[in-house]
Amino acid sequence: MPSAEDGPDATGGDRADTPGDGQRTAPEFGPPGYLPDRAARRARKIILREPLGLQWAIAAIVTGLVVVVAGAAFLLGLPGGPTPDEEPVAGLAELERGQVLRTDAADDEVLVLRAGGGLHAFAAPTTRVVWCEPSGRLEGEDGRVWGLDGAREGGSGSSLAVLPVRVHDERVHVAPEAATAPEPTGEQRAPVCLD
Repeated sequence: MPSAEDGPDATGGDRADTPGDGQRTAPEFGPPGYLPDRAARRARKIILREPLGLQWAIAAIVTGLVVVVAGAAFLLGLPGGPTPDEEPVAGLAELERGQVLRTDAADDEVLVLRAGGGLHAFAAPTTRVVWCEPSGRLEGEDGRVWGLDGAREGGSGSSLAVLPVRVHDERVHVAPEAATAPEPTGEQRAPVCLD
């Protein structure tokens, strides 16, 4: 009776590698454990037998075109220049951090402020207004205090009307007709810088 040391058996295979002797052969590809050997061999044969057809190439081209069209639509839909109701009020270089610029826009006086990480525009009140860095608020000479959202936080009177602001070509534009005034907060903060 031939043994494993005798060499190849009658089937032409090596007896030490045959599954009948209690030893399993490792699959020829990939890490073990994903599929049983028989299923892995069948799946590999199916993939090799079925070349990708023309429909796969067409699907890849169509998907690429959809991505390009969606990207172009997104980029073209980004806001462009100022709208007709927006007025240029100042150059961006004119505004330093913490500076309150009082200027005219469409027959209205506006305040433009560069503070708190952005630009803010308000309809100008009758009193002089300054930005107070320690408190992080706008303060008026008449004792009123406003937050960056325009809401009155101290003194008496109304909140500041907030104007939409946009920068285009290094120019600051505001829309005076689109002013909205928030409700006062009800707090009574005292001015810190103008006391």
